[in-house]
Parts: sequence; structure tokens; C-alpha cells
Amino acid sequence: MALHESPPRPRSLQKSAPAALEAVCLRALARAPGDRYGSAKELADEVRRFLADEPIRARPTPALERLAKWSRRHPAGAALVLAGLAAQGTTTVSESQHIDRGYPWFAEVLRGLGADVSRVPDEG
Repeated sequence: MALHESPPRPRSLQKSAPAALEAVCLRALARAPGDRYGSAKELADEVRRFLADEPIRARPTPALERLAKWSRRHPAGAALVLAGLAAQGTTTVSESQHIDRGYPWFAEVLRGLGADVSRVPDEG
């Protein structure tokens, strides 16, 4: 079977398996060498990202899913952003480096949720 057929999708065997884990497994088991991870280190890095609840590279992660993962890893920053979104009028957040540490897409996700997000220079 393994020589002539693709392996079964993990979620067909275990419905509760996360889609991201299935993507990692299918890439690791791909029949064509060019479709697999290039090395054991690449696979280990991908598994580490999955276990750390970070976006994986085996499949594109939808923006809302990335936002949810970021929120679980940075609950204080997420609470601050939610408070700003819930407030009426204008909310100004200064020194926001703790919010967008390594997440330049964060403002785009908020815009996708209907927020009017703009960056202004610090006054200090």
C-alpha cells in the first residue's frame, strides 16, 4: 500500500486530530521527496511550532486562527486590544511593542474584523 497509495488522512482515522497536525503528518509522509520536509530539523521545527501553538508552515493559517493563537500566547496584549475594540470612539495605545512583537499582520487581522486601525508616531 505505502508504495502505490497515499497514506490515509489522520483526521479520517481520528476525527479530533487538529488540522494543523494532520498537515504536518501529511507533509512528512508525502510520496514525492520534494513535497516532504527537507530535513529532520525542519520537521522538528514544525512540530515545535505546532506544540507551541504557533502558526505552522505546512499549510496557510487563516488570519482569525493566527489571531486566536497569538491571543492564547499573549493574553494581556489580547485583553488590551479587545478593550480598545469594545470602547466607543478612539482608543490610543502607546508603546505597543508588547502587542506586535513579531506579528506585523496583527493590524491587518483587526482591520478584517472591522476595526479602523492606524499607527501614529509617539509624541514623546
